[in-house]
Amino acid sequence: MTIITVGISGTASAHPALDWAAERALATGATLDIVHVIDVSWGAASPEFIEAAMLEAEQNLHALETRMTERHPGLRASSALRVGAPVTELVAASDKSDLLVIGSHRARPQAEHAGSRRPARIAAAAACSVVVIPSDGAPVGRGIVVGVDGSEASDAAVAFAAKEADRVREPLSVIYSWYAPEPWAGSSVAFLWPGEPRDEDRLIVAEAIAGLAEDYPDLEIESDVVLDDPANALLNASSHARLLVVGNRGRHGITKALLGSVSENVVWGLRSPVAVIR
Repeated sequence: MTIITVGISGTASAHPALDWAAERALATGATLDIVHVIDVSWGAASPEFIEAAMLEAEQNLHALETRMTERHPGLRASSALRVGAPVTELVAASDKSDLLVIGSHRARPQAEHAGSRRPARIAAAAACSVVVIPSDGAPVGRGIVVGVDGSEASDAAVAFAAKEADRVREPLSVIYSWYAPEPWAGSSVAFLWPGEPRDEDRLIVAEAIAGLAEDYPDLEIESDVVLDDPANALLNASSHARLLVVGNRGRHGITKALLGSVSENVVWGLRSPVAVIR
């Protein structure tokens, strides 16, 4: 049985993530597991506080579960209450999930959104793929954008993106980005870098989409090789997309790193829903 877990807070900002998760669960036949974490990570909480918070949260969760099944006839839903640090508890919940959905604010200056560190930390440590949904409830865009780099993680991202694009009957846009690293400041050495994509660059894209036309004959597939910072290229390409899909680590990532820099940066710079695929 496929399980989609959605983490919600006690605020209305959690509802776009909940709605996204419910719609996908219903469309794919998955069970929706609604999880709320009572955050006690900010300091010592008295037993009385925790007991009162749990009672209120349980009532609200039950009402929310009922409301979601009424709004989406046929939806199988359950709910669970956890106490602890939200990142730790949602990562723990991902152990038994096929997909974890969470909400986050769209890109702002870093000083204004310290809370946005949570989605990147959750995506880095979760046992399953993670979808991050903007919490402002903006209209849904069109098309699925996926970033590729020739790694196994990007292959998994393409597989997820193609299946999703075919399901919603919208175009799939495959993006490979390359750019020249910045030279040392003050260096007088001429920095030579190719100004056009190489055959190797185009081959990465060709290999990424090989076989998709046979698997999804009705899927419209577009591809592009972009001269830009990879995260910036993907954020620009997906600013009006239904979903941006990336692998959790790229081919140049450090093995010990839990989340690649490109994946982390697109979650930080959130402009549309982002799926980080393991």
